[in-house]
Amino acid sequence: MKYFGRFLLAVFAVSLSMHSACAEETAAPRYRIGDAWSFVSVDALSPARNIRFTETITHRTPDGADLRVDDAAGHTWQKALDADGNTVRSLNYLPNPTDRRLKFPMSVGMRWTVDYDLGPLHFTFNRQVVGFEEVQTRAGTFKAYRIEGSGTVKSAGQTSSGEVTETSWYAPAAKRIVKDDWHSKIQDRLPAQVHIELVQMLIAKSGEAR
Repeated sequence: MKYFGRFLLAVFAVSLSMHSACAEETAAPRYRIGDAWSFVSVDALSPARNIRFTETITHRTPDGADLRVDDAAGHTWQKALDADGNTVRSLNYLPNPTDRRLKFPMSVGMRWTVDYDLGPLHFTFNRQVVGFEEVQTRAGTFKAYRIEGSGTVKSAGQTSSGEVTETSWYAPAAKRIVKDDWHSKIQDRLPAQVHIELVQMLIAKSGEAR
């Protein structure tokens, strides 16, 4: 009986610890100039879209940060993040206002809805942080928030529509989404099944944090 009592106490302690961890909030990332991340992007349905690229923080701005992106083919371009780490500009990727993949302070259970335009397409996305778990990447194992999203897509003039699902893992230690799975099926467009994963990172140890 004593053993059973100790067992229940241990289970309660673990449960309380997990609840406490889930109840905590994580603040927005604080970038440093020189922070860098390398990713691989693989489209299972269109291998020609596969790419490896590196993003490096070059400037801190009042609204977020600017990055330099270098791909394996030798191309370079600029990218801008908002204060929460969402992309606001990258080549022809210009979501209006933002795709809002991330929202801070972040905690398990939070939900949000975002509407944004991307070229002729209008997206409505519902996102939810469903857990805080370990996730495996080529760069190693991270403790990360698992964010699940689903949405609809409509084109200007309602000439085509479709559905999108996305699962992202945001790792506070990496300051970025370290793994992302995107599935889309939009009328009159090629379907996509894209997997993006962190393969290497360098977090600057000196310099002023944003």
